[in-house]
Amino acid sequence: MNASSESASKLALYSRIFRHLFAGSFILSIATWAVICWVIYSLAVDRHELELNLAVSFADEHLERSLDGPILILEQVADLVLRYGSIENIIKTPRVFENYDGMMASLPQVSSGLVLIDSDGRMHYASGDVVPDGPDFSGRAYFKAHKYEGVDIYIGEAIFSRLINDEVFTISKEIVNEQGLFLGLVGVAVDSHYFIGTFNRSLSDIIGNIALITNRGDLLVNNYGRSSISVHFPKPAPFYEFVPTESTRQYSSSFLTGEQSIVLSRLGDRYDVYSIAAIPYSLIFKEVLPSFAIATAILILALIFIGTTERFVSRGLQREKALDAESRQLSSFREAVLENAGLPIIVCDHAAGIVFFNQAAERLLGYPVADVVGRMSLWAILTLDPRHYDPDSHAAASRSTDVRADDNVPSDLRMLSESRRALEGVYIRKDGSTLPVVLSVSTLHRDEGRPGGYVVIAQDRSGEHSAERALRFSEQRQRAILDNILDGIFTINVSGVVSSMNPAGERIFGYTREEVLGRNISILMDNTHRNKHDDYIRRYMQTGEERIIGRGREVPARRKDGTVFPVELSVSRVEFAGRVMFVGVVRDLSEIKKVERLKAEFVSIVSHELRTPLTAMRGSLNMVNSEMLGPLDPDVKELTEIAEQSTDRLIRLINDILDVEKIGAGKLQLHCDLVSIEESLKRAHKDIEPYAAQYDVAVIVDMASDATVWADFDRLQQIILNLASNAVKFSPRGGTVRMASWVETPGWIRVSVEDKGPGIALEFQDRIFEKFAQADSSDRRAKGGTGLGLNITKALTEQMGGHIGFESVPGEGATFYVDFPLREERRGPTTIHAFHLEDNEAIRLIVAHMLSERARITSAGSLEEGLRLAEQHTYDVAILDLGLHDGNGLELVSVLHDGQGGTPPLIILTGQDDLPPDMPPTAAVLTKGRESERAIVERIRDVIDRLFPEAATLSKDTAHES
Repeated sequence: MNASSESASKLALYSRIFRHLFAGSFILSIATWAVICWVIYSLAVDRHELELNLAVSFADEHLERSLDGPILILEQVADLVLRYGSIENIIKTPRVFENYDGMMASLPQVSSGLVLIDSDGRMHYASGDVVPDGPDFSGRAYFKAHKYEGVDIYIGEAIFSRLINDEVFTISKEIVNEQGLFLGLVGVAVDSHYFIGTFNRSLSDIIGNIALITNRGDLLVNNYGRSSISVHFPKPAPFYEFVPTESTRQYSSSFLTGEQSIVLSRLGDRYDVYSIAAIPYSLIFKEVLPSFAIATAILILALIFIGTTERFVSRGLQREKALDAESRQLSSFREAVLENAGLPIIVCDHAAGIVFFNQAAERLLGYPVADVVGRMSLWAILTLDPRHYDPDSHAAASRSTDVRADDNVPSDLRMLSESRRALEGVYIRKDGSTLPVVLSVSTLHRDEGRPGGYVVIAQDRSGEHSAERALRFSEQRQRAILDNILDGIFTINVSGVVSSMNPAGERIFGYTREEVLGRNISILMDNTHRNKHDDYIRRYMQTGEERIIGRGREVPARRKDGTVFPVELSVSRVEFAGRVMFVGVVRDLSEIKKVERLKAEFVSIVSHELRTPLTAMRGSLNMVNSEMLGPLDPDVKELTEIAEQSTDRLIRLINDILDVEKIGAGKLQLHCDLVSIEESLKRAHKDIEPYAAQYDVAVIVDMASDATVWADFDRLQQIILNLASNAVKFSPRGGTVRMASWVETPGWIRVSVEDKGPGIALEFQDRIFEKFAQADSSDRRAKGGTGLGLNITKALTEQMGGHIGFESVPGEGATFYVDFPLREERRGPTTIHAFHLEDNEAIRLIVAHMLSERARITSAGSLEEGLRLAEQHTYDVAILDLGLHDGNGLELVSVLHDGQGGTPPLIILTGQDDLPPDMPPTAAVLTKGRESERAIVERIRDVIDRLFPEAATLSKDTAHES
């Protein structure tokens, strides 16, 4: 072993010895500190245990002394009652109790006079007064304990005394004669604060909590500020486990203080009351914390001394270790960094000859190490971007493959190593393919500071090129989609300025891109919406309120030539490069509206040109079949009856088609009012009976309860009759159809129609409410019908705020039901609270004046104000204007409530003939512009009178609030 090895061994030996000594000193210091802290804490705990023992003993003795006097008096009173024979006898001479009441009053712990209760629980005497017919105490715990359990002395739970306005607990003594007959009891109330004051004065030096608890777990007294009334500690509380009465039990618990504490308890010798004292461990810890701090400070000083000593002694050793570690690092540099690196690394000498070629370079370029190291120049496999080198010197170097080239051959490597820019180049693989890379060149210096070689690290860029190509392809594809899509697409900034527009936008509006880009989007809007758009965006950016953002709606737009046309507009919020932008998609609805008009005209033609003559034909056939014009041959009558039935079926088909069309277009008008379910069922029963008689089916009505709903009476009849006619058709001859109503869930009434027919096949149940849906073609032939009835019934039910469903077991019949929200019918004089949303101040004032005697009006002039007022109150009726300057009044419907969990009746004011397709059920729709403002208000008043005929008249001075 040479000298350096021996020195290294000694250094390692000294280092190990010193580490052991330092570690031992450290552990010894920590152990000493821990022992000192434990001794300090243990002494504190022992001291407090002695204090708690003293407190428990004092509390127990004080309780016995305090109760001995009152109990002795109670025993004397009991003996006195026994001498008189009964409580009823002794109260005839109440003066006998004066001395005993006086003795009780002289005792500071007693808060009230004597109380006598007979064997039936009746109180006859209380604090010097005879109570002839006193209250009954037979249900009290102390009475039951004396009478039924034979308890002699009973200490009751803490109660509140109205006499002293504070907490007390009772002591009672049973009165039993020589024959063992229970005659009653005598009792007295003890002041709880007498004990609390004594504990606080006598045990002021003892920190902790003291409590007196009966053997039943009732808290009598405590000195920690907690009310003792109704506080009970059920089993298994720790003190229940205490058995011996001659000693004190110590344990750890949190039942008394709410946190883990040392607890001592003692069960009294005479009165079965636990005296319990407790001190939280946290208080003990706070007490010894200063001592812990001193011990910790000493420990820190000792550790600082040991650490300082170790620092000076080990400084020399650390220098030697650092030198040794540096040597080991340099020796493992090639294997750990260069050879195993994930990137291709090539080390060259000063003339660019390759002297190192790592595994990543071998794997990526395909050259074996033996063919490259010492045989090839870097320039034979690398071509640089001309921006990074001198072409003349690089050409000379690349022609030379001799790694022993003269040192004077120009090289670009030194220049590249000094460059701070990203270097781009191309490696040439062994198979001739190329690999684009980004290079990093570093210099290896010799001892004398001259360059000794260069390290070239490359990063593959082929993936980046592929990603760039994919990105360009994606951009081209998206551009092709945007340029050829039929909808106009715009992007605008938060100020409403257009930043892009696709060709469809140019085609729809007639503007070129250059005419629109950089201008406000309002140039594409009509005058009614031009000033509102910027307000919508500004409000959204300030409050986040999505009035138009994220929604699709129909708005009027303006072309370059000034024509106004309908479009569907959808606006979305996007973030790009940290900026908020909005994307608008515009669809031209001109052709769709044209088709809708043509369809409406066709429906009108069908309604007039077909239904009118068919109605006349049905009337004529009915007259013929009734033989009003003379008797008919049986064969002829059979044919005319078939013709009449076919005419009825065709009229029903036309009516169903018209209803489906109106519902789909959102133009079905509902005239809702308060409707009685009982009246509706009776009318439907009367209407369906002739039809049911044709099928020999009986229809019965079972009304468990009547209710009032908000509905269109005629349409509700249509719903019930549709369900009933289906039930009749599918019932067997001689069968029964049951129509019923009852309150299914609170706030909802259910109307059901039940039949005993074939039921509904499982595979058909999912599409039973679809248009033209029938189980199979045989149903249409055998039962008739178009398959539209249930679809119309579902749509009508949902438009009136209800739900429809069914229950069916194939082969056992079916039950269809509709649920509607209940609406309580007003009875007696009522104050109507009406909500009025209108931005025309003149109409608001006229409504407030003309309705002041019928309703209390809350009015709002904007949608924002209306939202605030709608959330603050409930309303009996709402008058909403659809054309507000800041939105549509229908946006309030979801937040309006009538106090019964539903939406109040709606009176709609609009300036347009076409109503929104999502129009909810309304009490009336009034079109402004057709009538004067006063006439419109009079119609509003008529609607309110119809809805609330019993409304009370209010004073005009208090009717209007705004």
